[in-house]
Amino acid sequence: MARAEKQRRASDTIDPARRDINAFIETVLKDEDGRRIVQAEIHKDWQAHIEQARRRGKQPCVIAPWGHGKTVGIVIARALFEIGENPNTRIKIVCNDDPNAQARV
Repeated sequence: MARAEKQRRASDTIDPARRDINAFIETVLKDEDGRRIVQAEIHKDWQAHIEQARRRGKQPCVIAPWGHGKTVGIVIARALFEIGENPNTRIKIVCNDDPNAQARV
């Protein structure tokens, strides 16, 4: 494959990930086995909810059982995405205690 073709394919993947949190998650994040994360529709709905709340000047809230991807999909992915958009962004991750919050970073 020619270098120009490789660059075009990389650009086709990276450009959407720079603009869309869902594309970012599925392009950048990997699971504990090193595989790319593929989101279920519920995860995309969470991201849409967060975006809609932010546009309206509201604070979003996502409630779901343990093990449903909130930490990876919202806490980690959203923090990385926001820092990518603005490297001067400051983010505080709040959990039930500081060591738990530190474990997410």
